[in-house]
Amino acid sequence: MLALQSLIYQTEKLIQSTLSGLDLSAKDIDSQAGCMAKLRMLQDFRLPNQKNILSSRAKFEIWAYTISK
Repeated sequence: MLALQSLIYQTEKLIQSTLSGLDLSAKDIDSQAGCMAKLRMLQDFRLPNQKNILSSRAKFEIWAYTISK
């Protein structure tokens, strides 16, 4: 269980760093769209027979970021 909690924590940190580092002023629109699609997929990431592993806070941060762009 500790390994799972560590994975969840690392995943949320990765999301936060991705959101803070995502440069939407870049000219590569395809790259931006790919980043946004990956973030949306992470919102619904689940382990088999498990609830969504991301915290409500992480899901909210992704949602807020995607609708603001």
